Amino acid sequence: MSDEYEDEQESEQESQALIPVEQDTLTFHGKPLIVVRLPDGRAGVVLRWLCENLNLATTGQVTRIRRTEVIADDLVYMQVQTDGGPQNMATLVLHGVAYWLATIDTRRMDKDDPRRAEILAYQRDAVDALYAWASTPRAIAAPTDLVPAEPITQPARPASDASIHQATGKHQAAIYSDLYTAFSVPRYQEIPEEEWDKVENWFQVQLQRAKRK
Repeated sequence: MSDEYEDEQESEQESQALIPVEQDTLTFHGKPLIVVRLPDGRAGVVLRWLCENLNLATTGQVTRIRRTEVIADDLVYMQVQTDGGPQNMATLVLHGVAYWLATIDTRRMDKDDPRRAEILAYQRDAVDALYAWASTPRAIAAPTDLVPAEPITQPARPASDASIHQATGKHQAAIYSDLYTAFSVPRYQEIPEEEWDKVENWFQVQLQRAKRK
């Protein structure tokens, strides 16, 4: 893929930036991370702050993600509210964050390099923090041209995932991956409402199995 083609593709994506239904700021290891929720319900993290926290060049990482086939489709542009007004910014959907972080090779860095400890901390714990934010039910503002009879909310998730995380030691990302596999869906929003009793039961079964070990 030529650099010229990549620039054209990036310009096209940036010009078609999505407007998030939610934007929030998390503090991880004392530094901010800007997180957003896409119109389709998926969560993402804005690369600018993520890269700045790790002392990585954002443009270089955007190029690297584009050239990594398995996560290339997880790169989107979002209209992010900043102190200087709305800006279209590269954002990585949560699905691709763990893989991207894992591809940063700290073994090539000096052991005294301050970036190394920071990157390792993100590789170990950042995904859990991001999924914890993404999995928390929140009310989402209704469109201004509609008058809904009731507030619009994200589907509630069972509260048992934190207990399973503690009991099994599994990352929340792995827990939800197992859930999606069990119900044959790509994300929790696609689980039919009538199935949520089964979902809650699934969490309880996982917890009981973990306690037996």
